[in-house]
Amino acid sequence: MGTTTVHLIGTGGTIAGKLRPSGEITPGLTAKELLELIPTAGEYAHVTPEDFLQVGSGDIGLREMLALGHRIDEVLADSNISGVVVTHGTSTLEQTAYLLDTILHHEAPVVVTGAMRNPVLLSDDGPINLLNSIQVAGSPRSRELGVLVVMNGFIHTARDVTKLHSTHVGAFQSPEFGPLGSIDEDYVYYARRPFARLPRIAPRAITASVRLIPFGLYDDDTLAQAAVDPNLDGLVLERIMLNPRQVEQITRALVLGKSVVMANPFSFGRLPRATYRREGSEAHLLSLGVAFSGTSAPKARIKLTLALSAGLSPVEICEMFQCEWQ
Repeated sequence: MGTTTVHLIGTGGTIAGKLRPSGEITPGLTAKELLELIPTAGEYAHVTPEDFLQVGSGDIGLREMLALGHRIDEVLADSNISGVVVTHGTSTLEQTAYLLDTILHHEAPVVVTGAMRNPVLLSDDGPINLLNSIQVAGSPRSRELGVLVVMNGFIHTARDVTKLHSTHVGAFQSPEFGPLGSIDEDYVYYARRPFARLPRIAPRAITASVRLIPFGLYDDDTLAQAAVDPNLDGLVLERIMLNPRQVEQITRALVLGKSVVMANPFSFGRLPRATYRREGSEAHLLSLGVAFSGTSAPKARIKLTLALSAGLSPVEICEMFQCEWQ
């Protein structure tokens, strides 16, 4: 048996799919039952299972993600625990992983995994993903890397990973720079390491409301309404630049005390920061106090929500996003 202890936390999802008498397949397998599907796990670590949730990923929101983070904090307060594995539905898996990476700053690895094919289907990928995750969480080489996502034999950092396909087992990828490494048989191999950890943001509760305005050509009315909505504390815009009307709208939002973040609408690259000089370009927007994200818009929304919930000022929020570019 492995000499390290890994704590397994189940939240449901496809990996925990169970065939019901009605013919439906819904989350139902416990963490202990998932562990029983991979009897060789004990060769790599002593695994202690816990059921935290039993839901599909669509039922996991920011509050559930934050509560999960608090639970992991409690688990890793025990110095005997070498790492944590979280099983999760894949639809919101990358968002949960990113939130956990933002609020947790343990040296011990935290690994999030799931399955693209439920246990009733041929070639279910859940057991191998879980086994690989236990191997990664129990490896000393995984320490101080932040929250990791392990799927289809590859190890990704939470910041880079995204789900690119609705059904394929290779759906999770890090499009621009690739995975950190892979699991080769029983060896946890790393080809690269992420840059320095970003500052931790850890509110006790989610108290802020942030609207994501997706990229599109004809959504000025949506932005206009969001800019003055008293129930919103912040806005994330999937944009490269803004037109004059949109500049007027986000200026109104800033005057009303809302935080505004721009995020790249495309899968590769980063927002320009010193290329254009016209109204609505990056130089102008940065001068107004708009923050520029180094991640996708959904992840930027998570970070802004956490920052506002933690009571950070507009200047501190801009500094938090600026760190992503250094």
